[in-house]
Amino acid sequence: MQVNILIVDDKQSNLDTLGFLINDIDFRADIEINVIQADNGNDALSSAMKNDIALIILDIQMPQMDGFEIAAFLKKASKTKDMPIMFLTAAYKSEDMRERGLHLGAVDYLLKPIDPLIIVPKIKHYIDFYVITHKLININKNLELKIKEEVDKNQEKDRLLFQQSKMASMGEMIGNIAHQWRQPISIISMWSNNIIMDIDMEEVQNESLRKYATNINEQTKHLSQTIDDFRDFFSPNKSKDKFSLKSSINKTMSLLNASFKTHEIDVIIEIDDIEITSLENELMQAILNIIKNAKDILVTLPKEYKKIIFITIYRETPNVIIEIKDNAGGVPEDIIEKVFEPYFTTKHKSQGTGIGLYMTESIITKHLEGSLFVKNVEYKYEEKDYKGAAFTIKLPLDD
Repeated sequence: MQVNILIVDDKQSNLDTLGFLINDIDFRADIEINVIQADNGNDALSSAMKNDIALIILDIQMPQMDGFEIAAFLKKASKTKDMPIMFLTAAYKSEDMRERGLHLGAVDYLLKPIDPLIIVPKIKHYIDFYVITHKLININKNLELKIKEEVDKNQEKDRLLFQQSKMASMGEMIGNIAHQWRQPISIISMWSNNIIMDIDMEEVQNESLRKYATNINEQTKHLSQTIDDFRDFFSPNKSKDKFSLKSSINKTMSLLNASFKTHEIDVIIEIDDIEITSLENELMQAILNIIKNAKDILVTLPKEYKKIIFITIYRETPNVIIEIKDNAGGVPEDIIEKVFEPYFTTKHKSQGTGIGLYMTESIITKHLEGSLFVKNVEYKYEEKDYKGAAFTIKLPLDD
């Protein structure tokens, strides 16, 4: 993947020095860095408008148009407003100038002379973030294309309904990823600010910088892994494979944990380490639909109510049993027999289409050769009595 970095400085010697430094950085093997140089404001704006720029490193003190003016123009244009700007200056060292730069939307404000120990981890961080973001954009584009292809084919009802259900889950998962990213992004911001503070206080130490850079790298790896998990989750299975149910559940829950934490929902997991041969992504899609159904009911309950979802998996030869239950009070008895019917929903039309549980049963019975049923249960947990709905999936074990 080619990644463009725009460096702007009115002195060619500074451009050459920074260009050599960037080209000498050990980026990931799948990244090809292209350094674009500009020695004045007009050329900088033209390059930014013509190219997809991952990072702009911008000198402030320049004739005709200074760095602050260039940044202001960039932030007004829709094509360039989200391009990260790193100010680099030898003249404007005051705190007022630093605040002005950050107020204009810069992501960093560094002082010359360039210290590779400080600037290199920052450049790598912003490039990694750019690559991760574009992975997500490409995933969305590919998914949108797949939706269009499926709709254009206008095949049987179940196939179309399955795509609708999957796309509804995709929207939910994108929201979960947004929650999931907040903590690592906050940590990255904190460590970057620590570096800036050390510079401002003239207390820069190599060991501290190494610690900051290590933590930033760990968080970017976490962000990248989230994207990979998201991509894998929505990749269709072509054939049945052997996989660990415990590993699959943990991977799925890693994409949901942040959202559940926001809504104060506890998830209690008790899973025997069982391997089965099946369609992993289809099974995880079915389980996700059931979990989402429970979550949608729980979030309507009063904030002070303790909200719980239990996921239990155990062996009952010749089957494996997957049980998902909540403590939301259960399904009204007069409609419990209808929950797997297409387009049946008790939710407001803005919250549900009535195809989630229908498709869940279809996946389990038609694709996975299993069975699914629901019942209301009463149980005790931590000395308290609860009532809720329990969905049970029964799948055949390997011979």
